[in-house]
Amino acid sequence: MNWPDLYGLVATGAGYTWPEIDAMSLSALRELLDYWSRHPPAHLILASVLRVTPKPKPARAGFADLVALASGGVLSSGGANFSASR
Repeated sequence: MNWPDLYGLVATGAGYTWPEIDAMSLSALRELLDYWSRHPPAHLILASVLRVTPKPKPARAGFADLVALASGGVLSSGGANFSASR
């Protein structure tokens, strides 16, 4: 399940906030998605008409990438230093 895309779909299509989506039951979410399968939200119809294709998601930095930034155990970001040990 791609939770960020699901939250984005419900927030965009129904105007719900993240807390409102969190409070939804799975059965309510399923009913909403079933309805949208028959009557898609306007933004999905427009994307289809314009043949918009999703852009690939940028790769997320993993732990190894963060370690590579931490020269001598200190992570540096724009002048602020964050020590690995406190």
